[in-house]
Amino acid sequence: MGKEKLPEPGGELDRVLSRFLRRFSFVARGNMERFANSLARHLKVREMPRDPLTVLPALGLDVARALLPPAERAQTKAEKEGYSILYSAHIQRPAARFAVWREFFKIIRAHHAFPSRLSDEVAEELADRFATCMLMPRAEILREAEKFRTNPEQIVAVLADRFGVSQTAMRRRLYELAILRPRSRAVHIQTTHDAAPREA
Repeated sequence: MGKEKLPEPGGELDRVLSRFLRRFSFVARGNMERFANSLARHLKVREMPRDPLTVLPALGLDVARALLPPAERAQTKAEKEGYSILYSAHIQRPAARFAVWREFFKIIRAHHAFPSRLSDEVAEELADRFATCMLMPRAEILREAEKFRTNPEQIVAVLADRFGVSQTAMRRRLYELAILRPRSRAVHIQTTHDAAPREA
């Protein structure tokens, strides 16, 4: 999808987002973990992986594979009946999940109740952050990582499968959460106290 402005969501999606977005006075990187987890609860998504390919059609969105240009992983189309999110037929399901959540953030941003004005550059960054937090929620990652104190070699592959993401994406998230450390196979498991959210 290019930089064109999306029309505001309507129908059931409008009602769902209206009820949800009134809880937030702003959306930024610092509260994206809370934003994503609150949305998952609002949508009653309780299981991992949080798969947008099965979650979003219940909101009236058409989510489908399509032959997209090689550089494009997903795009959103606004039609009279509602939104369609198309994801590339050339990417695997873990990458498709990430790409579709990114596109859904752009739809959320187009809603009249979205509380923050974002530049396109910041919106793109937050779309990435939103997809990361939806697919790999911090608290869940820390909880699962506890199981790997005695078997750290398998943590990336097993958690990638558990959360439905690529091993590259999971490794990046584990580095971000300081569970894995660069140039080391050491696994540092944070304590429950460490796991408390640090956002506003």
